[in-house]
This record gives sequence, C-alpha cells and structure tokens, in this order.
Amino acid sequence: MCDEEFDMNRCVSVPNPLADRIGTKVTIGLAYSDIEYFKRIGDEIGLSAEHIMETYLRNIVYTGHKIHIDIPPRQADEAFAVLGDTL
Repeated sequence: MCDEEFDMNRCVSVPNPLADRIGTKVTIGLAYSDIEYFKRIGDEIGLSAEHIMETYLRNIVYTGHKIHIDIPPRQADEAFAVLGDTL
C-alpha cells in the first residue's frame, strides 16, 4: 500500500454521466405471500427476491405490457381519490 496521504481538496468533482440511468429506490407495500412468491423464484435460480422483482418490472416496461384492472364503477371514484393517476 501507499504511505502517502491523499489531499481530497485537490480533487476535481466530475458528475457521473450515467447517473440518470441508475434509477431511484422506492418503497412499496407488498403482501407477504407476494414476497414469498418472488423468493421462491429467486431461490430456484440463485437470485434475491428484490432482483427478481426489479427484473420482472423492467421486463414489463420494455415489452410495453399493460395490465387491466377492473374496478366496479361506484368504487372507482374512491380508488382514484386514494391512488390518484397511478391506475
């Protein structure tokens, strides 16, 4: 190893050009059974449940798959009040 001290004040800060592609961490509530489902898949192939979920969601985005969610008409207003434009 090097015995010299390194002066951080002489360093030049350079923004990471790929920073906008890294992504953002989000927190979502999942049912225990949903988490167990992804854990089982991950255990089969040696990956974490988090990695499987990220890969699954990325695949949905890349393929342009759209899910259809049925909400009964009288409950739709209440659902939109809670969920906003996410549906």
